[in-house]
Amino acid sequence: MTGRGPFSADYPFEPHFMDVGGANMHYIDEGESGEDGVTFLLLHGNSTWSYQYRNIIPHLLPLGRCVAPDLIGHGKSDKPDIDYRYLTHYGYVEKFIDQLGLKNIVLVLHDWGGGIGLNYAMSHESNIRGIALWETFVRTFESWDDWPQDLVEGFKAFRDKDTGWDLIVNKNVFMEEVLPYGIHRKLSKEEMDAYLEPHADPKNRKMLYVWPQELPIEGEPADNAKVIDDYVAKLGQSQVPKILFWAKPGAIVPEETVRLCEERFPNLESVFLGESGHYIAEDYPHEIGEKIVDWVKGFG
Repeated sequence: MTGRGPFSADYPFEPHFMDVGGANMHYIDEGESGEDGVTFLLLHGNSTWSYQYRNIIPHLLPLGRCVAPDLIGHGKSDKPDIDYRYLTHYGYVEKFIDQLGLKNIVLVLHDWGGGIGLNYAMSHESNIRGIALWETFVRTFESWDDWPQDLVEGFKAFRDKDTGWDLIVNKNVFMEEVLPYGIHRKLSKEEMDAYLEPHADPKNRKMLYVWPQELPIEGEPADNAKVIDDYVAKLGQSQVPKILFWAKPGAIVPEETVRLCEERFPNLESVFLGESGHYIAEDYPHEIGEKIVDWVKGFG
């Protein structure tokens, strides 16, 4: 069983675009933060875009402004010929936040959006009101034994120079197979088409290929491993309110990682949702949205 519906395919948000570092970033900007309100900043990860938050945002709007950018190269954002490495993405998001003047932020994070958002939070802690997260990088992976075992073979192939480009760019395996595998309900054709469209042209799949190379496994790439190790250490000292959603079997945050987070991160609430894989927001959008609202109301 997964979460309750309805699972709307609609994306009823006015488009906004802003030049960030010479490229147009598309973003949702709905609602008002008010004098004492918060700004929800929702960051997606690999193979998705702000579309994944379409059923969560309506729950959050009564409490504040909701801003959800498409990472450069994703969704409706420009797809320039850049390296698409993690630190490049981080630079775009940091500039995006600065240019919009976002304050009193509640981060809502998934996948590499979490890798970006958690780094930002621990580098700009005074600007962060809370952190809601799921299926993101709350640890590095010392060996392939720490990676989801049902995904090891596939991700080793993605990281192999001889096979990765062919699988991800030529054959579109990440979009057509990995994405639906990580969702336990069946997406409608309209929903699946919305995810496929930004990368329909193979020339727009480089970023999908680069992301698996950025995973810090067995210490490589070393720069990303250091970033994650650093922000995880800071999270262990931070009193910023945190809420961690998880599911079984999950993927990169299985139950043992949840327990590790509970031990290491102060002021953390963990919420078990039920059965899902990596893309929990597609299985439990209403449960996530409602719980975030209750959690933020408890800030006082």
